[in-house]
Amino acid sequence: MRITEGNIRPLRGLKILLPTGLRPFTKSLLAKIGIPQFKYSEELDYWRQRFKNGQWILEDYYQARLLEIAGETDKNFVADKVVADFGCGPRGSLCWATEARSRIGLDVLGIKYSEFDIADQNMIYVVCSEREIPLPTKYVDVLFTMNSLDHASHLKAICKEFLRILKPGGILIGSFNLHEQGTFSEPQTLTEAKLDRLLLHAFAPVRRKLIKNQWGAAAEALWFRGVKL
Repeated sequence: MRITEGNIRPLRGLKILLPTGLRPFTKSLLAKIGIPQFKYSEELDYWRQRFKNGQWILEDYYQARLLEIAGETDKNFVADKVVADFGCGPRGSLCWATEARSRIGLDVLGIKYSEFDIADQNMIYVVCSEREIPLPTKYVDVLFTMNSLDHASHLKAICKEFLRILKPGGILIGSFNLHEQGTFSEPQTLTEAKLDRLLLHAFAPVRRKLIKNQWGAAAEALWFRGVKL
């Protein structure tokens, strides 16, 4: 059965029947066996709540945070480059990069983001999946990803897509939450070893930094900037 927005509400009731201790495991299992709509519905509710509360366009926040992860002080390091952000969310994460040739937000939920007035933002949104990014091979100069890979049920596949769309010499700038127990919306438990094996081995590291207690959430996070070999 294909689960859609219309029929997901009755299925949400399943969690009421489950013991509290089993709910995170069951939700993660449902996402991993091909029922991602459970996970996506929860993530969309997260954005809807923030949109409703007026916690929205955060251009200054994204500029400051992404430059901090990159170890940059000047936003013009992206000048004349094709820049993309995987797992961008709907709050204009690349609107600050005005000198870039193009700014592309990549998100599984992109098709739903029209309800958040994304047409008013000066960046492009492209709908992807957790297995495939619909961009040409060797197309992107700078790829950002901020705390998104722990959300990906198909981690190996999306890491291969990162490597495919980045140009040789392209830059990966990422923040990765480490050692978190899998949840419904964040089924992956990332480690440095897993990230090195699936993704980071393909880059010459420029910056690699472990961050403690990032934003009061993850116990530890890895900030990484590397150049694709």
